[in-house]
Amino acid sequence: VSDQKQRLAFLGTRISMEAKVKMEVQSKQQERLLTSVLPRYIALQIQDDMNKSSAGDVSDKQFSSFYIQRYENISILFADIVGFTKLSSTFTAQQLVQTLNELFGSFDEKAEENHCLRIKILGDCYYCICGVPDPRPDHAQSTVEMGVAMIRVIADVRKKTGVSSLDMRVGIHSGAGLCGVMGRRKWQFDVWSSDVTLANNMEAGGIPGRIHITDTTYKHLKDDYEVEDGNGGTRSEYLRQRSVKTYLIKRKKHHENTHTNGGKLVDGNANKNGHKINNTNTYDEETNYENKLTKMLDEDLQNRDLDNGEISNPLTLRFKEVETERKYNCEKENMGFTLLFACYIVQLTCFIVSAIILPITLTRAILFGVGSAINIFLVIVTAASNYRKMEITARILFLWKKEATEKKDGVEELQRRNELLVQNILPLHVAKHFLTHQGEIYNESHNEIGVMFASIPNFQDFYTEDEINVQGKECLRFLNEVIIDFDNILNNTKYKRIEKIKTIASTYMAASGIAPEPEENVDKWQHLVDLADFALDLIKKLKEINENSFNSFHLRIGISSGPIVAGVIGVNKPHYDIWGNTVNVASRMDTTGKPGSVQVFQETQEILATRGFKFTCRGLILVKGKGKLLTYYLLGREATGANHLPNMLH
Repeated sequence: VSDQKQRLAFLGTRISMEAKVKMEVQSKQQERLLTSVLPRYIALQIQDDMNKSSAGDVSDKQFSSFYIQRYENISILFADIVGFTKLSSTFTAQQLVQTLNELFGSFDEKAEENHCLRIKILGDCYYCICGVPDPRPDHAQSTVEMGVAMIRVIADVRKKTGVSSLDMRVGIHSGAGLCGVMGRRKWQFDVWSSDVTLANNMEAGGIPGRIHITDTTYKHLKDDYEVEDGNGGTRSEYLRQRSVKTYLIKRKKHHENTHTNGGKLVDGNANKNGHKINNTNTYDEETNYENKLTKMLDEDLQNRDLDNGEISNPLTLRFKEVETERKYNCEKENMGFTLLFACYIVQLTCFIVSAIILPITLTRAILFGVGSAINIFLVIVTAASNYRKMEITARILFLWKKEATEKKDGVEELQRRNELLVQNILPLHVAKHFLTHQGEIYNESHNEIGVMFASIPNFQDFYTEDEINVQGKECLRFLNEVIIDFDNILNNTKYKRIEKIKTIASTYMAASGIAPEPEENVDKWQHLVDLADFALDLIKKLKEINENSFNSFHLRIGISSGPIVAGVIGVNKPHYDIWGNTVNVASRMDTTGKPGSVQVFQETQEILATRGFKFTCRGLILVKGKGKLLTYYLLGREATGANHLPNMLH
């Protein structure tokens, strides 16, 4: 019985440890994924807060935390690939993602070499900062060198592809920024401030193949570069209205090595020497855990005894914890009395057999009595000793079982937390692929997808960087609460077909229908219906927020439908995104719409009109890059009888 119990306890311990070792491997993978998407200091802060939270608080409390920190003396770079639309027009989905992965992977490498931190990839726009999280006195110089390296990389691509219009337009400004993450779904590190907005407009008002810098950045460069007048105000209304003095970098005055690796396009899986990164460490962690498991079991078995703080009385062997003792008493089998009773029966049987076989004399009776007494004493001592050993063994086995159960529960909780972390970085099906196929490029094509952009155009008027708002931090705290409310709506199971893609400043981007496998017996455009309902719910939610906070924010939404390409860019710093004409049209439906409205183009209107939605025709509008499109405003569902959306501005 004892041997059977030991084997069962050992098996339970091994199973729990095996799960723990496997979970440690997965945790390391997921920690690498988290720290590749977010700066390490924020990733560790998020993990630390999760560990401090109880199981019930993880989703409701922890993901509502505010992870924003202000940094002074940073430089911000925005770079846009000019001519990429022409380059990508002939690409398949796999070729597009492959090209972007190689290109942005190379940019990531240049960013690391020049001490810059990539913030986001917005379509074919790349932007990064220098001076975060560690301050650098040469942040302006490093950012300019980053721009030089990017232009050299794109020049190499231009030669290889033969697309003469392909180039980089780079804008740089130096100042301050609020850095961190917002919302509770799909975290992405971002930077907010008026200086960031200025840097963005420096890129828009720049010249292809040139680095466009502000006077503030020029002063930080300390005359290290030769420059010429940038005349940014002639190309940008934003710069003209604010009388921003700009320059164009000509060359560096001191021609030392700028570590640009000759501008060669480097594989996104390559290291600084241009070689493929070896992923065998991950493989070893996954396949060679048996040795670690055996070692852990060996160490655990050697350390198993009752001198571990659980015992309060070495004589009675009772546990310190009353609840532990109670559970043990409920489970143990009392073998002590049975053992003693068996010993007495054996001794009595021997006496009777001896009395029958041998003649009974006084001497023999005395000797037999004395011997029997000694034997009984020895039996009692032996039985007591065996009973104590059995009791010790039973208690050790109980502790094994208790610890195995606790480890199993702990592993399950760790797994749940890790899944929550991963799902807040990538779509679930993408995260599973990425964790199980590290090093492989992920891409997929979809023909019938819905895309939504929802922006708060008057948030920029609300945002101020004065002392009352702690240099803008309190404004972002409010925006964070709005985004969290939007995320909470998306948590509703009715919106399971919708995936949040990202937030861009005060714009919320989502897509529907990107799940890898279609649902059976479900309308193929049900996800678009859900997306329209989601847009209406967002407008209602913002109205409630306005009423509670005495604000007057308006939501402007654009929705489009059609084919897209989705993929993960950057194997070492994964960024999930979607591209295509459908995405561009949805963005234009937002920017050309009216506050308080949901604007769609004709094809999307025709799909939704047959599925219970009401529209009013806006007419033909001029859309950049698309010409004139016939668009409609979504009024609501037929069943509700609603004629107007709240906050509609006519």
